[in-house]
Amino acid sequence: MKTKKRNITEHDKSSWKKLEDIEKFDISLEGKWVQKGPYIINTGSKLDYGIYIGIDKKLVGIDENGKPVIQSK
Repeated sequence: MKTKKRNITEHDKSSWKKLEDIEKFDISLEGKWVQKGPYIINTGSKLDYGIYIGIDKKLVGIDENGKPVIQSK
């Protein structure tokens, strides 16, 4: 199978943003946490993200630093 080679002109490359110009988001454990099935989801940051904790654990609360407290069932 032949693969096509993309030709990117210099004009197109100049319109790309440099990494330091892109707005960075903070992935930290602080924020509002909710459990959805085997995942805990952080909805208190700019970007919602989840962490797989498994089916044998549950989110029981948040500590004084805003970090999730997970307990085995």
